[in-house]
Amino acid sequence: MEREDPLKNPKEPEPEEEPPKDAAPHVKAYHYVRKKHRHIKRLKHKYFPGIYGELVSFLIALLIAWAFLQMLGWMLGTASPLVVVESESMIHPSDTWKQWYLDRNLTPDSYGGALNVGDIVLVKGDDPNDIRVGDVVVYTKYGGAYIGGEPVIHRVVGIAEVHGDEVFTYGVAGFENGSVTTPCNRNNGFSLDEIRSLYSTDVVKKFFPGIEGELEDFKLFITKGDNNVIEDQCRSPGMISYPIHERLVQGRAKFDIPYLGYVKLGIVCGVRYASGNVCNCRCWWTADHPNCCSGNEA
Repeated sequence: MEREDPLKNPKEPEPEEEPPKDAAPHVKAYHYVRKKHRHIKRLKHKYFPGIYGELVSFLIALLIAWAFLQMLGWMLGTASPLVVVESESMIHPSDTWKQWYLDRNLTPDSYGGALNVGDIVLVKGDDPNDIRVGDVVVYTKYGGAYIGGEPVIHRVVGIAEVHGDEVFTYGVAGFENGSVTTPCNRNNGFSLDEIRSLYSTDVVKKFFPGIEGELEDFKLFITKGDNNVIEDQCRSPGMISYPIHERLVQGRAKFDIPYLGYVKLGIVCGVRYASGNVCNCRCWWTADHPNCCSGNEA
């Protein structure tokens, strides 16, 4: 005779199995969590039967996930503690990615591993003064006509430290004739006046209140995806971002968890495909897909 499931009849609970007194701590923890889980399931079946119970479970799971992210962000000092890698800009196809760095007297062998599509990256909101050339950072992109959107996770390849009209540069960043230059912009750099004007607009101040008061002593970061052929600040129709003011840096990547981000990507890609809006084509179809936008890869 089949035994009745006690979870379907909360009036006849099954006696809880207690762990031995001399059980290891992890065994006791397992039994404790199992006991609480069964208790919660009984309450759900009693007060929220059927589809209502599933809806309540879903809402509770969302609340727990939101609370976890808020707590993690508070602990790490950033609004984006977990970032999902959506593009192939940080993969390392063999050793060819190193050549750009070697040609510019940088040391890619000390820069750490690749980031693949679907990785989840843990981000810590470190002090901008602690960020060095070679670190991987997450930043808010700003290209003049736009600001915000999905954050970019790329490597720092140059730093310009501004003190009034005096500028100290590191990595591939340069300073010539009053302008911050990059490898792609040696003859068409970003003047300090232009940079200060760019970061004083109403749209930037709306996203980053008080930034207009941080334009005398500040840092600018030049970034690049390891798998990209040019830096993000290359003046062209495909420019990703202006030189990145330190306020736009959300944090520095600490480590990544492979594949776990595909959960989010699966949901996002499904929505994009169903709506016919697959801009940037960062899912499981090729760039020549008829629904793809003519956007720029980050």
